[in-house]
Formats: sequence, C-alpha cells, structure tokens
Amino acid sequence: MNKVGKAEGEGSKAQARREQILAAAHACFLQSGFHGASMAVIAKAANMSVGHIYHYFENKEAIIAAIVEQDVQHVLSNIRSVRSAPRLYEAMIDKVVEGMDDVMDIGKTALMVEVLAEASRNPRVAELTQLSDQTPLKLLCELIAEGREERPALPEEEIRARAEVIAALFEGLQIRALRNPDLPRAAILPLMQDCIRLVLER
Repeated sequence: MNKVGKAEGEGSKAQARREQILAAAHACFLQSGFHGASMAVIAKAANMSVGHIYHYFENKEAIIAAIVEQDVQHVLSNIRSVRSAPRLYEAMIDKVVEGMDDVMDIGKTALMVEVLAEASRNPRVAELTQLSDQTPLKLLCELIAEGREERPALPEEEIRARAEVIAALFEGLQIRALRNPDLPRAAILPLMQDCIRLVLER
C-alpha cells in the first residue's frame, strides 16, 4: 500500500472510531444524562479504554460538540438540498416531510433537550449551542430571500423573523413529540406545510 492509501485507510479507521465513540456517548447521555455519563461509562459502552477515547476527544464537552455538529450537518444538508430547485419555496415546503421525520425521532429530541439543559448550566455548552444555530439559520434566511422571486424584497429583520418562526415550528413539534409520542403525523404534516407556506409567501 502506498503512502496515500495508507493515510486514507488510517483516516477511515479514525473516523470509524470517532463514530463508535459518539454512538456510545449518545446512548449513555440518553440513559444517564451528561453528568451521569462519565468518560469511564462511555468508554465501557464503546468497548474502549478511557485513554483510547481521549486520543479522539479532549473531554466530554468535545464529545458533546461533535454530537451537536453531526446534527447541524444533517440540518444543513437538508436545507442545501433544495437550493437548486426551480421553485424554491415549493421545494422547501415539500422538504417538510423529511423535517418531520427528524423532529419526531424521540431519541434525537431527548438528546437535544439534554444538550439544552446542560447549556443552562455550562457556559461553554451554551456558547456551542448558540453557535451551532447560526449557520443553519443564516442559510435558511438566504433561501427565504432567494425564494421571493417576483415578490417584493423583504428587509433583513423580516427575513430573520420568518426563519425564526419556521425553526420554532419544528422545534416546538419536537417537544410535542417527546411529550406525546402518538402525535397524528399524517394529519399534522399538511398543517405544517400550510403554516410554512404562509410564513414564506405572505
């Protein structure tokens, strides 16, 4: 194997190890909370030594940061996937189907609540959650502005307000799904689409 191939193999192995640790941490955080899930507990769940985990993550906050980043990248991927659509607003409304699948994933929601609870106690995690919100919100604002097409342009503050309302619709539904796992998804979907269409097109 040449040097390039070896480096790629080592990179893939390191990435697999990181994902193994993150999956274990995710499960531990859900079961025990951030404070109850020590590095030793995470290491046991990942079938690794604590020292091995420290090779990939400096501390537990770095693990939290990586989990949040995974979620951010997923959200960004969903938002970016509509950017080249000829009818941008219609594509965004169609994308609500996938967005609802995400927000009604109880495991993801429970972890989000755990992260936000930790953010209320830990300034570094609070900063992390605030920063992680900025890029998706900025991209959503750009899509709202681009999708105006023949409609009158909106001031920046109004675009931001619309993006915040759309985010609030999804985040609010996340909490509802956690409180009531039997939400009538099929009935809610067209209502969500109607709400987002109103926010986008008014």
